[in-house]
Amino acid sequence: METKKLETLNLSSEEIFREKILKCAKDLDYDKYTSTLMDAWRVSIAGLSEALFKILDGNSAIHEGPIHRSRAISLAMSLGFMKYYYQTYIDFMAESDCSPEEKKLFSKFSGFILCDENIHELKREEN
Repeated sequence: METKKLETLNLSSEEIFREKILKCAKDLDYDKYTSTLMDAWRVSIAGLSEALFKILDGNSAIHEGPIHRSRAISLAMSLGFMKYYYQTYIDFMAESDCSPEEKKLFSKFSGFILCDENIHELKREEN
């Protein structure tokens, strides 16, 4: 898979991601617990994108669960909202000019990274 192609496509579309995920946050009342400033969402999308491409390149992702917990965002809330991040990425890939193989692989990895952080946090809570 050409990760450079996907990275370029992703970076050129971050504004679309921000708008979609912020709309989703407002529609589902997650904005009561999060910032509605576009810059905060830019940082969020950039962090998830960075983690995704680290995974695609065979490296470890960055886990920010403890930061969210320190802001009183529960694991359930975080995991619940992550599914909307995931859907935003899937919608983006469906509309892209990537090959079917690239779309399938991207879908698998994006689903992994968007849930991976929460899995690590669950393990931390169990210990």
